[in-house]
Amino acid sequence: GIVHELNQPATFVIVSHTNLAHLLGELERELGGLEGAAAARSRELCSQAGRIAADATTEMQRLRQLARSVRDYARPAQGSAASVDINELVSTACAVARHELGACASVTLRLGARSRVTCDPVTVIQVVVNLVVNAADAVAARAGGDRGLRITTRDHGDHAELDVDDDGAGIAPAIADRISEPFFTTKRDHGSGLGLWLCASIVRGLGGRIHFESEPGTGT
Repeated sequence: GIVHELNQPATFVIVSHTNLAHLLGELERELGGLEGAAAARSRELCSQAGRIAADATTEMQRLRQLARSVRDYARPAQGSAASVDINELVSTACAVARHELGACASVTLRLGARSRVTCDPVTVIQVVVNLVVNAADAVAARAGGDRGLRITTRDHGDHAELDVDDDGAGIAPAIADRISEPFFTTKRDHGSGLGLWLCASIVRGLGGRIHFESEPGTGT
């Protein structure tokens, strides 16, 4: 619903700016036959206004594309498996989660995998976004320290490995076996408890495996 409400006015503004740029171009051409300082100044103003309209159109197109990306992320297509570069998926996921990454003093990408993997890229991006957001939340919950996040990809023959390593608060041993349970969360104010469960479901559905190693107060 939010995506729809964003797309409608964005489309209207894009069309309006396009028409405005066209009209300004016509006005500038009409002024082209006139002489004098006033006419020259008017042509200059028309040209500036045209560039502003073009820039505004570009930014609204970015907004509309972002809205479409959010829609695709929230409602992934089914049966869209493809051979993809896992490193590209990681980069896309980090772009989607860039706001949440603000809590990290550093985000290091060590993208060493070269083999391609067959998967639905949107669902794998969901996995990476969930892992990265959880890691960033853990980093934010820890006072002091390195407060960094590292994402690594590696080749292992017939499969690729993705490692998300944070300097966060760590996982308490008492709950370590429950973090992938649906609706289990330690984020009482904003967590649904479905993120890591979704990650595990997607990875296992791809024939892969997922596991966590953590040391309280040091990271995961």
